[in-house]
Amino acid sequence: QTRTGLQKIVSSKTTALFLIFEALLLRILAMFGLNAVNSPRSRKLRIYQDSDAFLDLSGDCLSIPSRNTNMLFGLRRNIVAVAGDAYLFLLLMLLRKPIIMYAQTIGPIGPLEPLIKILLNKMSLITVREENSFKYLAGIVVNAVPVYLTADPAFLLPSPRTDAIRETLRREGLDQTRPVIGMCISAETADYHFKGGEQKFAVLFAA
Repeated sequence: QTRTGLQKIVSSKTTALFLIFEALLLRILAMFGLNAVNSPRSRKLRIYQDSDAFLDLSGDCLSIPSRNTNMLFGLRRNIVAVAGDAYLFLLLMLLRKPIIMYAQTIGPIGPLEPLIKILLNKMSLITVREENSFKYLAGIVVNAVPVYLTADPAFLLPSPRTDAIRETLRREGLDQTRPVIGMCISAETADYHFKGGEQKFAVLFAA
């Protein structure tokens, strides 16, 4: 969200490379004392530049599955997700914008760990949502930035009204006289690890 309201940036690989090139060019102009503020810029780069700081809400893009039987899923998480975050961090650092990693799961990062470690040490603030991530960052020596252990952002959501909960249980045909346990299951995990997809995954959790 920028000062002018919500802005959605849909980027392709070509757009991503163009934004990096633009940001790098502006940085070089600034190094030579040229007025980069009035230089021609794309609308998308202006959205980044008009922001004061960035919250990274990617959740677990900087963690890869330690055991995985699905090659496509492993490739997506090892390379695409981690490299995508690295690209955004590099872009924002070229623009000299503060970056805050908000309630993340971090690690293990995999083959890109040396690069990501350098970028993590240039953040403004890192908060992680579980102890494993906190210990992992200490283990790879991310110590040039404040790192705090906090709660998952889901716990910041307002609680629904009791009558709304009862109505949902009634609509789903659940017995309200017995204990009810709610689970948040991953559609991504279901798609990549179970041939039966989400339905089979849901049945497994219910069992």
